[in-house]
Order: sequence, then C-alpha cells, then structure tokens
Amino acid sequence: MSNITKKILPSVAIFGSVFGLAALAGYSTTPRVSVREEIGKGGVSLNSGQKQGGTKAQVAWFDFEMPSGNEEATPEPSVFDSLKEMGYEELAERLSLGEFEEVVNELEANWELGGERQAIMILALQAWTDKDPAAAFEWADRNPLPSERTLVLKKVIERWAESDPQQALQVASQYRDGRLRDAFVAISLKVLSKTDVDAAQKWILDLPAGPLRHEASANFLIDLAVDDIPAAARLFKEIPENKRYVKNMAQYFIQQWAGTDPHGALTW
Repeated sequence: MSNITKKILPSVAIFGSVFGLAALAGYSTTPRVSVREEIGKGGVSLNSGQKQGGTKAQVAWFDFEMPSGNEEATPEPSVFDSLKEMGYEELAERLSLGEFEEVVNELEANWELGGERQAIMILALQAWTDKDPAAAFEWADRNPLPSERTLVLKKVIERWAESDPQQALQVASQYRDGRLRDAFVAISLKVLSKTDVDAAQKWILDLPAGPLRHEASANFLIDLAVDDIPAAARLFKEIPENKRYVKNMAQYFIQQWAGTDPHGALTW
C-alpha cells in the first residue's frame, strides 16, 4: 500500500492544477505548432508560424514541439515547490530527505493517483537527477511501459544536461536504441547551445564520421535555426554534413531566412 497522500485542494486550485499538471508532464496549455520536416527524404516540408512582428520557423524534430505565439519566460518553480503547490507536501519532504528510489518505486505502482501519477514521477525523477543523475537515468530506463520510459528518460537527460551537459551527451550518445540515442543527443545539445553554442559545435565536430554525427549536426542546426537562422546558416557551412541533407537544408535556411531578411538570405 502506498504512503503517498495528497492534501485536499480548494476547488479553484484544483481547476488550476489541471494546467499545471499538463505542463509538468511535458504538454503545453498554449496553442502549439507541430511540424514534421522531411529533410533527406526527397524534399523540405517545413511550415512557418506567423508571430507578431514577423515570421519565425516553428520546427519539430523527433516530435519536439515549439510554442506558437509570443511567450514571456517565467521563473521555473523548484521541484519541491511544485509538489507542495499540488498538495504533496509529505512527498516533497521525503524527497528532500533523499528517499528518491523509494518514492519513484511507489509512484510507479500507484495508479490510484490517476493523471497526476506521471507528472509527480517526473518531478521526483528531476529531484533525483539533481543528486544522482546516473542512478535516476538507470531507474527510468527500467520503466516497463515503453511510452512512459521514453518520456521519463527524456526528462532525466534534459535535467542532467542542465547541470552537466558533457556527461549527459556522453551517456546519450552511447544509448543502445539508435532513434532514442539521436533524440537524447538532440535534447542535450539544445540545452548546451543555450549557454555555449561553440561547445555544442565542438562536440559534434569531435564525433567520428557516421550516422550519429550526421543526425546530431542536422538536429542541432534545425534547433538553432528556430531562434537564429543566420547563426545556423553560418555554422551549416562549417559542420560536416551528410550529403543527402545538404541541398534540402540549404533550401530550408533560404526559405525561412528570406521571410525576415531577404538581403541576408540572398547574400548567403
């Protein structure tokens, strides 16, 4: 029998928590644009989301989704604050005492929590990742549900990359499943590039030639282009790329860049 209990929330808070749960589990409560690109498969199939003040590419790679519309960044609450706001004060206390594995084992089997179960599990794993990322990743990798395993692994590798991107990239690049390996590498590179684009590029350049470098470079450039097409276009000329991607990626950069800076695109 699970010891995980929840403090009763006022009705207004319960209504609001629905949106909080969606965000914690990795879903957006704002309109989103999901675009599957077909680079390397015979042509570019990329759409743009119209934003105030201009057009900006909205790109999904490995089913990643980018928010549509102007969104202001807000400070992210701590894991413990989030749990307390959801009514799980005792659970937050247990995690603060280091009972990570005990808590996630209970959550894995506690289906009585309904829709909150997965969101709480992600928060618990993030807290564990902050203390022992390798152990959290190993536990997440044993999750018996394939779809849930993929989700929690992505959340753990993202959290790991926020504190130690190089170690996260090493673990991600050695993952046994090729498709998930590429997704984990893309997540880690995206986190690293937010603070150090040069380090992300160097990591790609240091990879031996082969499928991992091809996919890593393509994903990195696509992610970078969402925020800075000129920078992505410049790096595109420097990063070794699989020949089947070159023409289509060049077309993509020109197509998206021309919407905001036709002269820059033409010069490039």
